[in-house]
Amino acid sequence: MPQVADGLPTFTGVFAALIAAVNSRIPEIGALLLKRIRVAHHTLALELLHRLLENPSDDGVQLAVAFLTDCGVVLQDLSPRALAAAFDRLRDAKFGGHPAIRPELDLLQDDQQITNDVSLEDHVDPELGRNVFKFDPDFAIHESQEEEEEETSTGSESESDESGEEVEEDLKIKDRTETDAVELRRTIYLTIMNSARLEELGHKLLSLNIEPGQEIEICRMLVEASAQEKSYNRMYGLLGQQLSIKLR
Repeated sequence: MPQVADGLPTFTGVFAALIAAVNSRIPEIGALLLKRIRVAHHTLALELLHRLLENPSDDGVQLAVAFLTDCGVVLQDLSPRALAAAFDRLRDAKFGGHPAIRPELDLLQDDQQITNDVSLEDHVDPELGRNVFKFDPDFAIHESQEEEEEETSTGSESESDESGEEVEEDLKIKDRTETDAVELRRTIYLTIMNSARLEELGHKLLSLNIEPGQEIEICRMLVEASAQEKSYNRMYGLLGQQLSIKLR
């Protein structure tokens, strides 16, 4: 029977219905099938889900999702609360390993990002004309003009170098400060995402090398992390209370 089911996956539902009918008449055969091809009460399915998600791994989560796809409707009817707990466990994984932006690629501040608002219903011009080569008979003249403009621009910039040294130095200091703040926020974010318990997260945050005046960054990252949750997570509130007491 298992070999047939493997060879004909489209008939899996037919085999399951046949086994259910046989089991209703002769439970001894159903018990035998339970041992041979794992026909069981829905509690076994819930136990299997719990085991897969107890210490979630990539393979375990993938298998749990496939299992829920096939058995989710039945479990929703028989044990909706237990099924909801399984979904909550999947949410707790927070899509680990699949961040929206990898930390090493998070290069822009939020106020520097430009978002393109495009709808599937919009008419998009592919601008195919740009793919066609057009011969420029005055290419040499245009190239020479561009070089002259570049030289003029470079010359004017060199004249203003001395007057702008102080401003440039101030900008470097400001950029360095902003870079440090971004790096600190990234470290705090990774600490939050990689901590499973309140005590562990609080200990790690207090162990960070926080300079005086940078405590506000912890508050900002806690607010942002809490805002990303689909429902209220009391861990952030308790953590904020404990940090406020210790950093007072």
